[in-house]
Amino acid sequence: ALNFQTPGLPMDLQNGKFLDNGGSGYILKPQFLRESKSYFNPSNIKEGMPITLTIRLISGIQLPLTHSSSNKGYRRVPLFSRMGESLEPASLFVYVWYVR
Repeated sequence: ALNFQTPGLPMDLQNGKFLDNGGSGYILKPQFLRESKSYFNPSNIKEGMPITLTIRLISGIQLPLTHSSSNKGYRRVPLFSRMGESLEPASLFVYVWYVR
């Protein structure tokens, strides 16, 4: 159960999920999951190509900063699957520079 009165990571994931599709709350499954002859198994993914993901951070006000990392430009950003599962150890290490 999800407590809608308590803010935090579960609510952030819930809100982020429903921002898709114009905020309608409807999320269409990918084509390969809608096909009747699909052999997709999320537990046994053998093929895959690494990708380079470019992110433009508009505001970093919620970016977690620890005292020891405040002088360094790299931040660890956890990644989650569409089902809300943590993709550990697959996290992003993002270099952040400050522009004023």
